[in-house]
Amino acid sequence: MTQSQPPLPQPKLESAGITSDQYFEFTPEKLELSNGYLGYGGQDQLGFHLSVLTNMGLLTAVRHTNLSLWLEALLRCGEGKTTDCQRPTRSSRSNAQSI
Repeated sequence: MTQSQPPLPQPKLESAGITSDQYFEFTPEKLELSNGYLGYGGQDQLGFHLSVLTNMGLLTAVRHTNLSLWLEALLRCGEGKTTDCQRPTRSSRSNAQSI
């Protein structure tokens, strides 16, 4: 029997918890630093990043970063200038994690 992957964490304005299933699926056992980037074994890190943002809350994240960068990112997504704004499908996330 194949166990299905839990849904990706969904950051909210305020800090929120993640489920234990999300923790075990998306949190690395060991973080590595490579060329200035936190990572772990070439896996898709979207679930980990969303877990951190969920725990932190978007308001806190915005308060501790340059607001103009958030606005620029939102504008780029709204104008379709970047493919980074497209939400991955369940199958593309699974494929990325199996690499």
